[in-house]
Amino acid sequence: MKVIIGLGNAESRYDNTRHNVGFAALDAFAHLANRDFKMREKFRAYVAETIENGDKILLVKPVTFYNETGLTYRAIVDFYKLDSIDILVVHDELSLP
Repeated sequence: MKVIIGLGNAESRYDNTRHNVGFAALDAFAHLANRDFKMREKFRAYVAETIENGDKILLVKPVTFYNETGLTYRAIVDFYKLDSIDILVVHDELSLP
Protein backbone atom coordinates (compact mmCIF):
# COMPACT_ATOMS: atom_id res chain seq x y z
CA MET A 1 0.00 0.00 0.00
CA LYS A 2 1.05 3.56 -0.74
CA VAL A 3 -0.22 6.75 0.87
CA ILE A 4 -0.29 10.26 -0.55
CA ILE A 5 -0.97 12.91 2.07
CA GLY A 6 -1.93 16.31 0.71
CA LEU A 7 -1.42 19.15 3.15
CA GLY A 8 -3.76 22.10 3.25
CA ASN A 9 -6.04 24.19 5.38
CA ALA A 10 -9.68 23.28 5.82
CA GLU A 11 -10.82 26.91 6.17
CA SER A 12 -12.47 28.27 3.02
CA ARG A 13 -10.31 31.42 3.07
CA TYR A 14 -7.44 29.21 1.85
CA ASP A 15 -9.33 27.82 -1.14
CA ASN A 16 -7.44 28.40 -4.38
CA THR A 17 -4.24 29.50 -2.63
CA ARG A 18 -0.82 27.88 -2.56
CA HIS A 19 -1.55 26.86 1.03
CA ASN A 20 -3.97 24.24 -0.34
CA VAL A 21 -1.84 22.86 -3.15
CA GLY A 22 -1.74 19.47 -1.40
CA PHE A 23 -5.52 19.29 -1.24
CA ALA A 24 -5.83 20.46 -4.85
CA ALA A 25 -3.38 17.82 -6.10
CA LEU A 26 -5.28 15.04 -4.33
CA ASP A 27 -8.63 16.38 -5.53
CA ALA A 28 -7.32 16.23 -9.11
CA PHE A 29 -5.95 12.69 -8.64
CA ALA A 30 -9.24 11.51 -7.07
CA HIS A 31 -11.21 13.09 -9.91
CA LEU A 32 -9.10 11.31 -12.54
CA ALA A 33 -9.49 8.01 -10.66
CA ASN A 34 -13.24 8.65 -10.22
CA ARG A 35 -12.97 8.36 -6.43
CA ASP A 36 -14.67 10.27 -3.62
CA PHE A 37 -13.27 11.29 -0.25
CA LYS A 38 -14.91 10.04 2.92
CA MET A 39 -14.25 11.26 6.44
CA ARG A 40 -12.25 8.78 8.51
CA GLU A 41 -12.40 9.96 12.12
CA LYS A 42 -9.67 7.61 13.34
CA PHE A 43 -7.24 9.28 10.93
CA ARG A 44 -8.61 12.82 11.34
CA ALA A 45 -8.75 13.05 7.58
CA TYR A 46 -10.77 12.68 4.42
CA VAL A 47 -9.60 9.54 2.62
CA ALA A 48 -10.12 8.19 -0.90
CA GLU A 49 -8.88 4.79 -2.02
CA THR A 50 -7.78 3.70 -5.47
CA ILE A 51 -5.61 1.07 -7.14
CA GLU A 52 -2.83 2.04 -9.51
CA ASN A 53 -0.46 -0.47 -11.13
CA GLY A 54 -1.64 -3.12 -8.67
CA ASP A 55 -0.93 -1.00 -5.58
CA LYS A 56 -3.64 0.20 -3.24
CA ILE A 57 -3.23 3.95 -2.77
CA LEU A 58 -4.78 6.03 -0.03
CA LEU A 59 -5.28 9.71 -0.82
CA VAL A 60 -5.38 11.56 2.49
CA LYS A 61 -6.46 15.14 3.30
CA PRO A 62 -5.99 15.84 7.03
CA VAL A 63 -8.58 18.03 8.77
CA THR A 64 -6.22 19.05 11.56
CA PHE A 65 -4.43 22.38 11.59
CA TYR A 66 -1.50 22.39 9.18
CA ASN A 67 1.11 22.07 11.94
CA GLU A 68 -0.73 19.06 13.44
CA THR A 69 -0.84 16.88 10.33
CA GLY A 70 1.70 14.62 11.99
CA LEU A 71 -1.21 13.24 14.03
CA THR A 72 -2.83 11.99 10.82
CA TYR A 73 0.49 10.72 9.47
CA ARG A 74 1.22 8.77 12.67
CA ALA A 75 -2.30 7.28 12.87
CA ILE A 76 -2.06 5.95 9.30
CA VAL A 77 1.50 4.64 9.65
CA ASP A 78 0.64 2.83 12.88
CA PHE A 79 -2.69 1.43 11.65
CA TYR A 80 -1.32 0.05 8.36
CA LYS A 81 2.22 -0.71 9.66
CA LEU A 82 3.82 1.33 6.88
CA ASP A 83 7.40 2.39 6.25
CA SER A 84 8.11 6.03 5.47
CA ILE A 85 9.12 5.04 1.93
CA ASP A 86 5.46 4.18 1.26
CA ILE A 87 4.28 7.74 1.96
CA LEU A 88 4.43 10.83 -0.22
CA VAL A 89 3.55 14.22 1.27
CA VAL A 90 2.40 17.00 -1.08
CA HIS A 91 2.84 20.46 0.45
CA ASP A 92 3.42 24.11 -0.42
CA GLU A 93 6.86 24.65 1.07
CA LEU A 94 10.33 23.91 -0.21
CA SER A 95 12.10 21.02 1.47
CA LEU A 96 15.14 22.35 3.26
CA PRO A 97 18.17 20.30 4.30
